[in-house]
Amino acid sequence: MEPTTMKRNDTPLLASRRFFLRASLASAFALGTMPLAGSDVLAAGKGDNVLVVYFSHSGNTRTIAEMIHQRVGGDIVELTSSPA
Repeated sequence: MEPTTMKRNDTPLLASRRFFLRASLASAFALGTMPLAGSDVLAAGKGDNVLVVYFSHSGNTRTIAEMIHQRVGGDIVELTSSPA
């Protein structure tokens, strides 16, 4: 099976470009409003019991969970899978 090449005039390339632009715009909007929503959550969570629970296969989620833990405090627990 030969790989297909896309030309500028093909509809799939145009559709994927539109999808990319829409997704980029939606992501920028979501990231732009995230600090506003996060500040309310952090303000409400101060003084309460906080538990950060995470599962990390490669370590990426562990890093994010530790950043959240440093920000909100409380306890942090890593879930591990048991061998079958």
